[in-house]
Amino acid sequence: MRKVVFFMLLTAATIGLNGCASLTPKTYSFAEEEGADTAAITFQGGSPSVSFVYFNDNGLPEPEEGTYWSPLTFPAGKPLDITVHAYYEQKATDSPSSGLLGSLIVLTATSVVSAATYVNIDVVFNCPPLESGKNYQLAYRRESGKHKLVLSEVATKKAVYRQEFTPK
Repeated sequence: MRKVVFFMLLTAATIGLNGCASLTPKTYSFAEEEGADTAAITFQGGSPSVSFVYFNDNGLPEPEEGTYWSPLTFPAGKPLDITVHAYYEQKATDSPSSGLLGSLIVLTATSVVSAATYVNIDVVFNCPPLESGKNYQLAYRRESGKHKLVLSEVATKKAVYRQEFTPK
């Protein structure tokens, strides 16, 4: 009897959790007219992340229940200024040590590397002209200690454009 009740509760919990987590993506278009040449951009989630804020002073409408906007399509063939939100958090790392002298040496040597980093800023992404019909991903990368927005073509996974920015 206990096994039956346990499996019923487990099944109900699994259905409940999966029901909450299963959102359906819907494409949203910023094309000026229907049938215009467009390219799609997906924005990187997680941490670090890049999320869409607005394009041409237009944000996104509230999606229907159970959906979210992804990818977003933009006019192809011309440069675009897209405001995005960049987020990154790296907590300070604990350094291994042996005694007081070891702690001071390790702390001094790694203080630049182990310092906490927190970025939470809106950035204007100066997007180059996109090729019609292509899918891109915009991601936040730390490269050689610099903060960059990286636009990659999804099919080839190659970066097509990098824009450095300075967090405030």
